[in-house]
Amino acid sequence: MRIRKSSAGNEIYLVESSTRGKYWKVNIEKKTCNCPHYVFRLRQKGQLCKHILAVSDMLMNDSRDEFEKAVDYVKASGETDSVELIEMFSEGIIDELIERGELIENRGKIRAT
Repeated sequence: MRIRKSSAGNEIYLVESSTRGKYWKVNIEKKTCNCPHYVFRLRQKGQLCKHILAVSDMLMNDSRDEFEKAVDYVKASGETDSVELIEMFSEGIIDELIERGELIENRGKIRAT
């Protein structure tokens, strides 16, 4: 299933249907899709279609990759300046890795556990 980001907004993704060249529009923030299966069946039941699930899975994998990259970078660098690391990967990712215990911060320096 091919997925691409729409120019319509950050939360909109286009997911190719089984008919080549046709795309369904997924709003990942609202968890909606314009495919008939979602619109006429699943939405009333509070369920998600395969297009919404595919975008969610893709985003989860992308986030997981960023976490792994951050940890790998710190392991390769030894001890890293926290500001530098936050600029490279985002404060949210670094904070979560510290909370999980995968990274340790001490006086502005970050190292892997």
